[in-house]
Amino acid sequence: MIKNKTKTNMLVLNFSASVKRSATMKDGQLKKITREVETNRATTQTQAQLLFAERKNSLETEMVKASKDKGGLELPKVYAYRERYIRREAELDNNYSDYNMTGLAMVFDVVVGKALSTQARTMDSETAGTWDDEIHDLNHEHGVFISASNLVGNSWTPCSLSELAPFTTGYADEGTKEPYAGTTASDFF
Repeated sequence: MIKNKTKTNMLVLNFSASVKRSATMKDGQLKKITREVETNRATTQTQAQLLFAERKNSLETEMVKASKDKGGLELPKVYAYRERYIRREAELDNNYSDYNMTGLAMVFDVVVGKALSTQARTMDSETAGTWDDEIHDLNHEHGVFISASNLVGNSWTPCSLSELAPFTTGYADEGTKEPYAGTTASDFF
């Protein structure tokens, strides 16, 4: 299959450190309860869970910085970044066991999946479909499975970006106005 280089170069993944807080987090009592629950949960987590959370937070910080420095990361470069990350961290730990390397891959996939999910929620369905096609090709080429995810019940399940895209192409076009308040669809996301 011959790839269109301009199509590939246009797909730039941005990582963001911003966290949306719900309106309930303005409530002082809810904040207090949340802090207590988080403290209790942190003490009951296993060593592996704590290490996973620490690595995830560290990688998110690193990816946000790299994304801002470069204006985002081209999608094919994310896969090269994944390989470098796993090699670097395994070397730092001096631990090349399957368990450690699988854990590092999971950390990276979760961070990228979160970024994909976040970015998909700002796309129209046509753009998301283009991304889905490219991600499918890159996953096949590299022998990995990176995807966005959606919360279904109590678990996160892989999904396509098209499933997360909040609006169709017609409303997402630049200058297309919603039938109310003179806003564009992207103003709501």
